[in-house]
Amino acid sequence: MALGPYALTTLSDLKSYLNITGSENDGLLEALIERVSELFEEFTNRNIKARDYHFDPQEGAYDRKAAILDGNGLQVLQLSQYPVNSITTLMVNARTLPRAETYSASGWIDDGTLEAAGLIRLRGYVFTRGAANVQLAYNAGFDEVPKDLAQAAIEQVAFKFQEGFKGRLGLSQRSLSAGSVRLDTGEFLPQVREVLERYRRRVVL
Repeated sequence: MALGPYALTTLSDLKSYLNITGSENDGLLEALIERVSELFEEFTNRNIKARDYHFDPQEGAYDRKAAILDGNGLQVLQLSQYPVNSITTLMVNARTLPRAETYSASGWIDDGTLEAAGLIRLRGYVFTRGAANVQLAYNAGFDEVPKDLAQAAIEQVAFKFQEGFKGRLGLSQRSLSAGSVRLDTGEFLPQVREVLERYRRRVVL
């Protein structure tokens, strides 16, 4: 199997860390990378690697949870995914809002908090209170996995791999031929959990 686009480390980096030169366990290692990457996203409550989000079911990037939000009656709204790399469309009550290109212009503002924490601000408008009345098309996430997260993924996968072969922890099921694996969630390594806490999404509004 080949790693998917949202894996948080590479097979070569993992094998280098484990000092593995052969390929007989590549399928298992890739499956472990995929599963640990999923667990990291579950824990942090966000998608880590950059991807598109869209409110239109006809679009391949449709993601209702990330791209269709409830208005809160304020001029600031927190997006579920960040850092925000670009916004293609922002609609409130079916009205498309422009980007505020100048300090005095009305529209949505990119003031630094949008990228850092996913906080989108309006000038001259509000996110009218309502259910599913805010719709966006945008790209968010890290283009490159932060080094501390990538290293944390390597260490967690290595731990699961080594403990699995010792027969004590980590692997509840493995299939080398199919390249599939199921992990018991358990506890993250302390140093891994410390890194994940830094990236955990917290609602600020």
